[in-house]
Amino acid sequence: MADDRGLPDDAAVRPQRTRLGRGDSGAHGGGSLLDGRLPSRAPERAIAFGDMPIDISMFAVVGASVAMGDAPDEVLRAATTETASVEDDGFATTLADLGLVPFGHSA
Repeated sequence: MADDRGLPDDAAVRPQRTRLGRGDSGAHGGGSLLDGRLPSRAPERAIAFGDMPIDISMFAVVGASVAMGDAPDEVLRAATTETASVEDDGFATTLADLGLVPFGHSA
């Protein structure tokens, strides 16, 4: 099930400490997900964040994709939802909205 932004709303969504980038296999983005570098998780249950055209291939193989607010138009169109820019805490806000991390500003 997904919320109105297209993001998974089930409790099985967990953050992964997997960095998907150019690795020994030469794969990047979506190729990294498909070549097994996302251990014990199905790509369709993953959420990808991106801000560059190279991230679009990753968006194509995950269940939900989030474009950062300052991403180029082609990235914004490819994502299932958009968040604020990194500078405006878009990444953290989206994770907090999903209940994956606490988020707030101290007084």
